[in-house]
This record gives sequence, C-alpha cells and structure tokens, in this order.
Amino acid sequence: MSLPAKLGLALALAAGIGTAALIAACSGNKAKPPGFTETVQVQGGKFVYGKDRETGEEGVPETVESFRIGRHPVTQAQWKEVMGYNPSQIKGGDLPVENVSWYDALVFANKLSMKEGLKPAYRIKRETDPSKWGDAPTSSDNEWNSAEIVEGADGWRLPGIIQWEFAAKSDESAAYFTHSVSGTTREAGKKKDDEFGPYDMSGIVYEWCFDTYEDQSEVRVRCGGIWYYSAGYVRFAPRYSFSPYTKSDILGFRLVRP
Repeated sequence: MSLPAKLGLALALAAGIGTAALIAACSGNKAKPPGFTETVQVQGGKFVYGKDRETGEEGVPETVESFRIGRHPVTQAQWKEVMGYNPSQIKGGDLPVENVSWYDALVFANKLSMKEGLKPAYRIKRETDPSKWGDAPTSSDNEWNSAEIVEGADGWRLPGIIQWEFAAKSDESAAYFTHSVSGTTREAGKKKDDEFGPYDMSGIVYEWCFDTYEDQSEVRVRCGGIWYYSAGYVRFAPRYSFSPYTKSDILGFRLVRP
C-alpha cells in the first residue's frame, strides 16, 4: 500500500462529553516492560454515547460502571508471551499486535486470564478453556459468534463499545494522526508520557470491541482510527465493523477488566 510520507503532529480531540471520565493510574507511574498488562482505572459516570460535533449526531445518554482498561493496545511482545507466536505483519515487540481476528482476541483474553489466575470471561461450546474450543475459525462460525460472558468473571475481555468510547473521550486520551512518516504502525504508549490515562485510543490501529454491529451477530464493531488516516477519520464517536474472522495489519485490540 502506497502512503504519503507525511506526519501530522496534532491531537484528535474527541467530540462529546463536557466532563471527562476521571482516570487514574492503577499500576503506578513507571512504564512496565512488554509482557506485563498495565491498566488505568476509569471511574464510572454518565456521558452521551455517540455524540459527534463533526457530524452533529446527538448521541444517547448512558451510565457506565467503573472498569479498568489496558493503558495501551496489546503489544506483540504481550501476545507472544501468552500465545507463543507473533501473527503481526509489521514486526516489533512494542508495536501493537495486529493481523488478529475477533475470534483470536477471545482466545488471548481467556488464556491471559488463566495465566494470571483470573476467572476467564468467555464461554464457548460450554467451556472457558480455549484449548477446548478448537482452532479459531477462518470464516463465520455460529458457536463462536454466540460466545457468552461468564457471570461474575473477573478476567480480561474486549471492551464494550460504550466502555471504549467513554474511556476514549476522556481529556487524557490523545491520538496520532495521518500518514505515518514510516508508513507503518507505531510503538504503543509512545504518543505521550503523561502519568495518567490510556494511550493510543485512536490513530495506531483499529481496535476490536465485543459488541455486534447493529445486532448482526456475524459482524463485530471496531473503533478508533489507524495510522495513515487524517484527523477527520480518527474521531472517537464513529463506529465501523468487520467480520469476526477478519485479519489485517490495521486491526488490533486492547482489553478491559471489571
């Protein structure tokens, strides 16, 4: 893919809430090496989901419970530590893992939960152990599309679309945008070095969310923008979709916990 070699250094400011979500570091201020999962606490509250000043969309009032979110997208080093291989097309341990499907993300989430002694969040085929699910499908699969969230689970999971937007619209979240000078993704967590808040909610890779797109179980939501898009395309409110088996070098994810 041929891309203009031009870097726009600016913030993609979120449209929407007047009062930002209160975000505080949950794991200390010092950055942890790849392989550790660093989170920030997102204090619950009310906001207007889907509000977008650019398009004039009014949005819908929503109330969000507090949760923890990965401070940056899952990196290739983290993925490899849990899964034993690196599927990414653009290699680099601190780069976000990409070329992973929604199905792959569910496997990673449950494996990471088991590795850390947490109760896995997803149940497929009446099992929470991904080794019993079989290989992740390469086409739409009804059993995997019907993945359930286990009641009372404290393990890792993909964010819901409302959680993702609530965290992204905090004043602390910033984005890279447009036409990466190297024509590639960037290292996770390098856009800013503030003590608080999630990094890279838009402008590096699209991020999988758990939700279906407009109630179509065979299609899942992706959020954020990617490294070669201009600011108008990396706003937080717009929602897009991919088939859950889709893999691409522009598609990654981050995780949340209750």
